[in-house]
Amino acid sequence: MSDKVTQLYPERARRRKIVRAIVSMLVVVLLAAGATAVILFRQELNLDKLRRYVTYLNVKDSGTYGKYTFDEHSGNAFAAFGDGLALASVGGLDAYDSSGKTLWSVSAAMDVPSVSVGDGTALAWDVGGTSLNLVSLKKGVLLKTSTDKMLLDADISNGNAVCYATSADGYKTLLTVLDSRQKETYHWYSSSQYLPLCAVSDDGTSVAAVGLGKKDASFESTGILLRTDQDKPTGTVSLGSQLFLDLDFLADGKLCAVGEKSARFFGADGKDLGTYDYADGYLRGFDFGGDGFLTLSLNMNKAGSRYTVATVNPDGGERARKEIDEEILSVSANGSYVAVLTASGLTIFTPDLKTYAETKDVSGASKVLMRKDGTAILVGSGEAHLYLP
Repeated sequence: MSDKVTQLYPERARRRKIVRAIVSMLVVVLLAAGATAVILFRQELNLDKLRRYVTYLNVKDSGTYGKYTFDEHSGNAFAAFGDGLALASVGGLDAYDSSGKTLWSVSAAMDVPSVSVGDGTALAWDVGGTSLNLVSLKKGVLLKTSTDKMLLDADISNGNAVCYATSADGYKTLLTVLDSRQKETYHWYSSSQYLPLCAVSDDGTSVAAVGLGKKDASFESTGILLRTDQDKPTGTVSLGSQLFLDLDFLADGKLCAVGEKSARFFGADGKDLGTYDYADGYLRGFDFGGDGFLTLSLNMNKAGSRYTVATVNPDGGERARKEIDEEILSVSANGSYVAVLTASGLTIFTPDLKTYAETKDVSGASKVLMRKDGTAILVGSGEAHLYLP
């Protein structure tokens, strides 16, 4: 028996082979071209823009998506929260979804509300009061409590650990740490210094605070470093005679304390990493939200109009600086973006302060909340809306 097979339509088979070869060659060429483009133009390739196009493809300007309404009050505190907004007010904590619908609400009287967000969670507390509240995007209300003594400060990490500082009988301050399940894991009593600022690491095992005290009859701020498995501080850092406004853990266990005259960077081991001095500038605003940098807004003349935005590396070195020709109303950073709001418009910058997007349509907004995907929420009087670059 012969092994030879005779094809009934040899010309058709030959054409199929040619077509397959051409298609295979085109696929190889396209893949190679795509890989080359990614390699050669990866700095210009804007993946966030592609993600936004897909995410917001069906969003219509006339709809309710990205629009929020709330009771206006001068004490309101806001934070970008998931795809929506978190609001701490004199009436409590409210979490809104992407269409402005209330997801979760906690009723609590707060005279000086403050809010901070973790990974899918929002923490609200009353500075000088006793109310402490925590909600989760997926699980709802996780914590609604009143502390025994006055709250000085609170913080939530990216890992959802919580720390808070309160006054205490017989002591200056009590530091308390909760793990990501809201279980108390640590208490530390300060007998010699008040601790108006505190911060907790992502895993909840390290805590830092700024203490107020005296040295040689002069006022001095001190960075105090603690671990939840030890009773005594693991280190201290002299922060000088200035007052500090906030404290936060950055990446790799580094910390940043923002003061009225300079920003100080130091390690969880107490090592001094650097200082960014404002020189002749006056601090107007700041944000820890950038990936690997601190964002500051400064007025270079106390009674003038020389405004500056600066991004600062964790060693205290200036990454970039940009002069703004009008008053900065609000500055916000998140991920790889920095938002700067003025009365005439919003500009979104890269960490090197190169213009990424801008709009003049700010509708009287007084505050901006940058989001990690490059979008921003513009907050005005009793309302807010989403800006899509």
